[in-house]
Amino acid sequence: MTDTFDKKDFFAWCASKGLTKPEEIKDYFRLSGQTIRNWEKDVKSGNPEDLEIAFWVRLAIAYYDRSAGKDGKIAPATLETMTFADLKKWQNEHGFKTYESTAEVFNIKRQAVHLWHKRQKIPAWVALACAGYDFWVQSKNK
Repeated sequence: MTDTFDKKDFFAWCASKGLTKPEEIKDYFRLSGQTIRNWEKDVKSGNPEDLEIAFWVRLAIAYYDRSAGKDGKIAPATLETMTFADLKKWQNEHGFKTYESTAEVFNIKRQAVHLWHKRQKIPAWVALACAGYDFWVQSKNK
């Protein structure tokens, strides 16, 4: 993965895969349509601070790039929604023992991870990001 990857790069990658509508993109990345529309506004604003994108998006892209067919086409991930037991197992496999260490890998705030537990709800994108992280770790170890 490159050192810099922002929302412009994200939409360029999506376009290269034929994903041009917010409705399509949200299904692939398990986000709300509003999030995608907000990201589009950020790109149009041109403000560099608005272009930053969470690291987990790069992990999701790694997952999709790995699972692409020979023709480069991708399909929405068929990963199951992650349960707390799944998340705990994944954290243990990678040595992430705290909310902070889990948050760091996705480049999100520790409080976000804490809220998952408090609300008993894991965002849909987490399964995709975890799969991408696993692939990223495997590719680094080759």
